[in-house]
Amino acid sequence: MPQTTPPRIKNCLWASLAVVFVVGCAPDPVEVEHAGEGYVNLMAIESAYRQYSASKRKPPAGVNDLKPFGTTDDSFLSLRDGKPFKIYWGTSLDETDFDNPTIIAHEVDGKNGKRLVLSTVGVMMLTEEEFAAARFPLSN
Repeated sequence: MPQTTPPRIKNCLWASLAVVFVVGCAPDPVEVEHAGEGYVNLMAIESAYRQYSASKRKPPAGVNDLKPFGTTDDSFLSLRDGKPFKIYWGTSLDETDFDNPTIIAHEVDGKNGKRLVLSTVGVMMLTEEEFAAARFPLSN
């Protein structure tokens, strides 16, 4: 009589092979740049900018206009490049051109070839090439 492997052991062997195959074929981890506080700071600026614009029916003219809406001095600093954000004061947020939004604020230098920007459609990360092709307010 031929000797056979019990079904329970066969199932364990198949499960082990499946795990080895899946783990062995997993893609290499991708390094993702996390902007962290930079996003938080620009989102605070965006929120205050929108609140001011809605309550006053005009865009803010400077930092002091946004302070009553929850921003602090630290909100205006990029933790990625260590410099204050460049803000184009007086720019309306009413435009919603998703294909080519107007930049309202951005990091001065950025980091690793990318810059955080606040546009009329929100906060995003742009490469230097995208930043160079971006649309800025005409009056600034």
